[in-house]
Amino acid sequence: MEIIRKIGLSSFSINWLWAFILGATMAWLASCKSTHINNDGILYLQVAQVYFHSGLKAAMAIYPWPFYSMLIAWTHKVTALSFLHSAYLINIVLYGSIAAVFTRLLRQLNATQWIVIFGTLLLVFDPTLNVFRVFLIRGPGYWFFYLLSLSLLLSYIEMPRWWHAPLWFLSLLIGGLFRVEAFIFMPLIPLALLLCKTPQGYSKLGLCLRFYMFPLFAMILMLFIWWGMGGASDKDFGRFQQIIWQFQHGYTALLASVRQASLTISEHVLSIFEKRHGLLFFVGGVIAFLLYYLIITLNFLNIVLISIAQIKGSMKAGYNKFLICYSYILTNAMVLTVFMLQHLFTGKRFYVPLLLVALLFSPFSLPQLWQWYKTSSVLWQRALAPLVFLILIVFIIMDILYYL
Repeated sequence: MEIIRKIGLSSFSINWLWAFILGATMAWLASCKSTHINNDGILYLQVAQVYFHSGLKAAMAIYPWPFYSMLIAWTHKVTALSFLHSAYLINIVLYGSIAAVFTRLLRQLNATQWIVIFGTLLLVFDPTLNVFRVFLIRGPGYWFFYLLSLSLLLSYIEMPRWWHAPLWFLSLLIGGLFRVEAFIFMPLIPLALLLCKTPQGYSKLGLCLRFYMFPLFAMILMLFIWWGMGGASDKDFGRFQQIIWQFQHGYTALLASVRQASLTISEHVLSIFEKRHGLLFFVGGVIAFLLYYLIITLNFLNIVLISIAQIKGSMKAGYNKFLICYSYILTNAMVLTVFMLQHLFTGKRFYVPLLLVALLFSPFSLPQLWQWYKTSSVLWQRALAPLVFLILIVFIIMDILYYL
């Protein structure tokens, strides 16, 4: 520690540095273990090669949202690695960056050193994230910039600075280049600032409106670009047109999907005496399905830890930071629900953004677990801390053995 102090590294620097190394190491082990490429990964690699040899228009003809593939191609050009190894290098950097920004978020929520260590281990060795490390997907890029936007917003509500708003917008913009869901957060999340307790000398409306200036400027700039392109069509803007379509027709499409699914259930599932309950069965089924995926994504350990932290009030982050974290969780829940109702399909990877924010609550159960272990006369309370650490050790061993 004396050497560390001499070279000028703070405890915060050590936290994000070892977190980055740990997250990147697990991603590197995953890349070494991978023996086949997932279907999406094959597509992204093909698009990267087309972009590298034939340009953007040819790449968009194959896949309309090719930023991840472009990043692979740029990495290939800079490093001279193969397209596949360039993709794995990007994965390694992104998973390390996710772990690093996660430790920053824990610090912003007033976590102690031990809570930061516990939380980082819970994140890096989470079974759900472990599943996706071997895949070449756009998710990690979106997840990193999504967490970075949360960190910037937490900094903003603590001490507003003019540069927080453009950086927040830029982080979600880059995240949206990986996955378009990030764009949905731009108009919704700043509304939470209207409910925050503002620092002295600031108005809630003023703090909120700052976050709409840059998206508005970007929209005007896009209109000028579109006008300057003359005969450009919606296809030239890739999957961004899906966002526009959702704002225009999403509600109608959602109602049509619900109506059709309810009718199908009434005709083919329910008896003649229950046909009028088709909508009730469909909505109840969707809710149950979403909750099921949420439970298996969080896993039982995190559900217990989050419950303890919330019930016992172990987090001392303050009202504003709680509000911002919950606004991200609720927006994610809304996106998942709308997607499920429109497409009648979901998967664990769509829950990862919600998981990442929920995981911020888990490690704050540590003080309560330790207090129970030291002082409680109730058997299950004393046994809970050793059991939690035993499960975490099992997760760590299973992850490492899986990649070796």
